[in-house]
Amino acid sequence: MGNARTSSAEQERSRGSSKFITFDIPAQPLAQALDAYSVVTGMAGLVEQQLAMVQRSAGVKGRLTADQALRILLAGTNLSIRYGSSSAFILAPIDRTVTSEPANGSAAVPTAIRQAYFSDLQETLTQLFCRRPESQPGSYRLGLQLWIGSNGIVQASHLLNSTGDRGRDAAITDLLGSAMLAVPPAELPQPITVVLLPHSEEKPPDCSLPGRHTK
Repeated sequence: MGNARTSSAEQERSRGSSKFITFDIPAQPLAQALDAYSVVTGMAGLVEQQLAMVQRSAGVKGRLTADQALRILLAGTNLSIRYGSSSAFILAPIDRTVTSEPANGSAAVPTAIRQAYFSDLQETLTQLFCRRPESQPGSYRLGLQLWIGSNGIVQASHLLNSTGDRGRDAAITDLLGSAMLAVPPAELPQPITVVLLPHSEEKPPDCSLPGRHTK
């Protein structure tokens, strides 16, 4: 199932990758650059907060495909791209020949496993937030810290920023309470910190797909 899903996502990306878009994104902190990229392309991204905050992007200028622009943007960051669909991507560290052990003593999680997990996490978070009209993703940027049990149940959560709407913040917090998300690898340090990036207004996420409908 995993290979079939990846193949399908790559096919979707390929179909949309030939469209050329005009980019003018200066070099800047990666978090802000990804926000600008998402507005221009209509693509949503998932990236660990600490990765986006400590790195800088390369500048991107000219007419390029979304994939070409993203690869230029990430030049020198040591981050790899995994596409969840034609309109969603996940960023994760590229495996190095020698991996260092995290400060908390947990074993390093291989990139392939990390990427697969964050792809599943993005899908389950999208399904969760699509349950209510006020929390439907796409129009806001949100940093989250999640503590997820070995059964996939959210044990605790913390919003790192407001979405700009107190009602939406409350709805998201309520939805996360005891929610069932993708089960994390045992070696993945917690809390799991992620940033959900916005789509452009012209291309919101499709909450009409099976399992993504609002109630």
